[in-house]
Amino acid sequence: LGLLEAGALVIAPGIDMLNHSEAPQLVLSCKADEKGRDGVLRAVALVPIPSGTEVTISYGNFSAEDLLVHHGFLPPRPVASPAPFPSRSPAPLIAAVRLQPPEALASNEALFSTVCMLSAHMALPFDGYIAEAPEGEPFQLPPRLVGAARLLSLESEKDLESLKVCFADRHALSPENERHALALVLSTLTIALDAFPAVERGKKAARNDARQSTVIAARALRARSTVLLSEAIAEVQRCILTL
Repeated sequence: LGLLEAGALVIAPGIDMLNHSEAPQLVLSCKADEKGRDGVLRAVALVPIPSGTEVTISYGNFSAEDLLVHHGFLPPRPVASPAPFPSRSPAPLIAAVRLQPPEALASNEALFSTVCMLSAHMALPFDGYIAEAPEGEPFQLPPRLVGAARLLSLESEKDLESLKVCFADRHALSPENERHALALVLSTLTIALDAFPAVERGKKAARNDARQSTVIAARALRARSTVLLSEAIAEVQRCILTL
């Protein structure tokens, strides 16, 4: 763990099973052990824990939509004040998208089969995603998503020989291929954005409605998703203009 960058996500068996609480009994820290080795994950009790009590941690000071999307639940009530221990920044929103093979490629069975094998071998799946950029940083298209689009934009078996397809996730294969790839990404993102219903502004959830928190979180999530997809579309359009 000591070799990972700050904010990296890891799997911590056992610790991963702890539930979230607004009043947790444990706080996690990563420190060197007695022998000076890095990467020891410690769970320190904040209060005495009676036998038979569920042990909990805090997932951080997340908004309702972050908890709903990334952890699958909503807090029972708004948090009155920040937790008295360190919390991590909210996780970025991720939107899944699926690149559809162009009709010309899908009708060429031999080439399409090769592209599918390349996709699997190079870990460039047609099911991709875009994610919010860290605060203060510009949005960037995921290289793997663009790389998969470049593979799907191959037009003939000759392209397999003349283009350096092994570098599809690193740089453009050719000007023509890049135009087709970016057009494919643009159409994919546009379809994804059109699938989101418009956010109803000014409409409030009914008071005393048991689902009020879910409705509010879902609206906020929908608004963030449309902003993310719009930013991605703008970046693709910018890339197209620079060709």
